[in-house]
Amino acid sequence: MAANSIHTKYLALQQGNKVKRALYSKETRRYKTLVNSNLKTNYTPLTFYYSCVKKL
Repeated sequence: MAANSIHTKYLALQQGNKVKRALYSKETRRYKTLVNSNLKTNYTPLTFYYSCVKKL
């Protein structure tokens, strides 16, 4: 439930503000942000959510 809640909050942030696009991998349960085609960073859902909040 917690992961889904965070994912939902992220989607709300993405819709309300232009946040860097991210893909959620069910295999690793991590968000993979695509800053550009060369840079890929893995976050846990919680740390990724807070990193989005800091950028807003």
